[in-house]
Amino acid sequence: MSNRRSQPVASGVLWAAASQAGRLSIQFMVLAALSRLLPPQDFGLLALATVVTSFAGLLRDMGTAAAIIQREHLSARLLDAVFWFNILVGAGLALIVILLAVPIADLFRQTRLAGVLTALAICFPLASIGAVHQSLLERSLRFRSLARIETSSGLLALVIAIVAAIHGLGVYSLVLNTITTAAFTSLQLWFASKWRPKGRWSVNELRAIWKFSANLFGFQTLNYFARNADTMLIGRFLGATDVGWYNMSYRIMLFPLTNLSGVISRVLFPMLSRRQTDTALFGALYLKLTSALAVVIVPLMIELWVLRKPFVDVVLGKRWWPVAEVLAWLAPVGMVQSVFTTVGLIYMATGNTRLMMRWGLFAGVMIVTAMAIGLRWGYLGVAKSYAVVTFLLLYPLLAVPLKLVGLKIIDVIRSVRLQVITATIMAIVLSLLEKTLSVEMEPLLRLIVLMTIGVLTYLATGYFVMRSTLMEVLAAIVPNNKLIGLRQPLNPRNENEK
Repeated sequence: MSNRRSQPVASGVLWAAASQAGRLSIQFMVLAALSRLLPPQDFGLLALATVVTSFAGLLRDMGTAAAIIQREHLSARLLDAVFWFNILVGAGLALIVILLAVPIADLFRQTRLAGVLTALAICFPLASIGAVHQSLLERSLRFRSLARIETSSGLLALVIAIVAAIHGLGVYSLVLNTITTAAFTSLQLWFASKWRPKGRWSVNELRAIWKFSANLFGFQTLNYFARNADTMLIGRFLGATDVGWYNMSYRIMLFPLTNLSGVISRVLFPMLSRRQTDTALFGALYLKLTSALAVVIVPLMIELWVLRKPFVDVVLGKRWWPVAEVLAWLAPVGMVQSVFTTVGLIYMATGNTRLMMRWGLFAGVMIVTAMAIGLRWGYLGVAKSYAVVTFLLLYPLLAVPLKLVGLKIIDVIRSVRLQVITATIMAIVLSLLEKTLSVEMEPLLRLIVLMTIGVLTYLATGYFVMRSTLMEVLAAIVPNNKLIGLRQPLNPRNENEK
């Protein structure tokens, strides 16, 4: 019986992982293909535009999607109110971005930025149309449908972007990639979800979720500025080319954060929200989750750090060599953030978004200040300052939310120590081989050989050092799911989708 009860969770993890793996592969294909067709300046322009559109995207949602997932009981009136609220805000944001496109371009001293922003503005109403539908699918744990939707949308967008780049559209091939993804995703979400909005509006229903949504939105806004301060500072004072190099490194750093940690968080958030008072479960689950993430992310980022030069040479090309310098500092940041970012689940699933927002304010001020100081030494100085402040903030990042579930820092250290030791051994072996392996070997083959040796070294060492931890990760993909450890069944069907 317990096997059947845990199957929705394991299935959700697998399909969410499949979706993220598909998107990760597509992102790599976009980078590999378009980095050879487009100059760094075009990627820099898109990065500057994304700074604006991502913030506008926060305003479009304002935490209402997470509130739908977190809320224990949903009413039809609430869903209608959230849908029309998102539509109005999305349309309004599109108009605002169009009106401000020229002043923003002048601020960053990039005249071409105005056209890029104007074209991207259509993404806001396109995304608003499917926001509630996506929340309902996630709440219902229908990650198989989401995997199909997100992967197919990404593939279509990739094809269109490559064709556009070949025909000389430049930065607008990247813009078309973004627009196509938003449009095709929302279209498929409507086909996948049975819910349809009605022409009802209720201010009271919106007020009922406002406390949760407002604080979450506040944190997301602060976190947004902290994560994009580097791009804004480099773009304003150093130029589009430097933004292109830095932002490419940053995107590579974020791959495990968005494509591994995001998988687990996406599945567990709706499930833990149904068990908001069981702090013992939260504590035990967080340690298992952290340990499992570290098994994959720690060696991945350490291997990237050791092989950053051949990686950039093979995947991006020689004109992107400065990216390797930045990755030397951002890869450790990606490792830390990807493993420990799941503390946000504790805040959100327990409803402590106000405390989460306060932490975001403190951390944001520290990060932006450090980046501003590092700007004096160029884009590499920004990367160095970001790495230093990330490690300085690690203790409070963990200590504050862990108290909510009765855990201590030492508990987390114990959960990841074996993974760090095993990955360090792998790094030593790779460093020695990277220096001795013939540089005359074809670059792609050389990189594959080094990566393969790294993986085999990690697995062989891990078999002796942390066999039980590896078995727990393996157990996460079978019905008797030790990673999740949930005993009570959760109806995978949403009451609004019957």
